[in-house]
This record gives sequence, C-alpha cells and structure tokens, in this order.
Amino acid sequence: MRISVRIEGPVINRSIEDVFEFISEMENSPLWGRAAKTTKESDGPVSVGTVFLELAEDDDQQLTKRTEVIEFDPPTRFSYLSRYENGMTELARVTFETVRDGTRVSPEAEVEIPGVPQEQATTFSQEMKSAVSGLLENLKDVLESPDRPVA
Repeated sequence: MRISVRIEGPVINRSIEDVFEFISEMENSPLWGRAAKTTKESDGPVSVGTVFLELAEDDDQQLTKRTEVIEFDPPTRFSYLSRYENGMTELARVTFETVRDGTRVSPEAEVEIPGVPQEQATTFSQEMKSAVSGLLENLKDVLESPDRPVA
C-alpha cells in the first residue's frame, strides 16, 4: 500500500530558525512524541546524509527505523527518508514558513507499507493525518512552553 499525506500545521510562537533547528535535530523527537528514542549515528552537525537510528512505538509495538536526512535547507526545508525494519518506508518533507505570530510547520509524507492492500489506504491515511496533527500540537506545546528552551 502507498499513501500520501499533507498537513498544514499550527502556528508555533517561535522564530523560524528556532523551530527548524529543534525539528532538524532529530534527537529532540522523543520530547514531542515523534519517536520513542533517537540516536544520531553520524558525526558533525546535521546535514544531508546525517543518519539517525530511531525506535518507533505504534499500538504497543516497537519498530526500529533508520532515518537519513536527504534535504537540509535551513530554515525553510527539511526532508528525510525512514526505512523501518518491517519494510515500511516514509519519505517526509517539512516546510517552514514565517507567518504572523510565529512559524508554520507543514509536513507531507509518502508512506509505503508492503503487504497491506491498497484498499486500506483511505483509512490508514485518515489515521496518519490524525496522528501527525496530534504530534504537531505536541511540538507546539513543547516549543511554546516557558520551561523549554529551544535546543
């Protein structure tokens, strides 16, 4: 099964540079629920080719994924390709836009799940949109919290 999802995220009351830096440093992912654990496997600052090993949790199931940065254009575009141990792949593109009152983060993703019938794509797409919208709200809460400086 293959699906595509695009979401216009909430406005985060932080500068575009702060939001881009926080998201592209994927070791921050557990702070907002994108992954349970993320470890950077590459040396140096994040750039095209940087690799992260991530632990994802879904419905009480844990999956390991290898995520590689494939586009890094601060502070407006960030893309990565995740390959899960079960054969699933996710190509995600995140755009950042300065708007009134902060930064809008808009992700889009193409997901391929082998062995799942295409007839289930509509249901899975709706579930994925809901999950990603929830993650973006978590991200907003974390970045706007007075106790949470941007890392």
